[in-house]
Amino acid sequence: YFDSGESHVYPLHGHWESTLTRLQRLILLKCLRPDLVLQGVQDFVTDCIGEKYILVPCFNLADSYRDSETTSPLIFILSPGADPMHELMKFADSMKMTKKLH
Repeated sequence: YFDSGESHVYPLHGHWESTLTRLQRLILLKCLRPDLVLQGVQDFVTDCIGEKYILVPCFNLADSYRDSETTSPLIFILSPGADPMHELMKFADSMKMTKKLH
């Protein structure tokens, strides 16, 4: 269990497999293999309420712009390596707003 790269799906030894609930198994996973908690939580959520709750929706700049207001700026929080500048410039050009882009 401990050495496996898939501990979050391995059955537990002895009576622990039938004794622990799914949530208790996640707590045990957090204690023994914190590096696998994300996968364990994703499996838990998928099994309990469905895969659609773990899927990341695609970002659509046009939809975000329509939802925004003049008093609320759009703020981009980026992960390392992400660069939305090309898409932003393309969108600004389609809206004829390249001079207003700050």
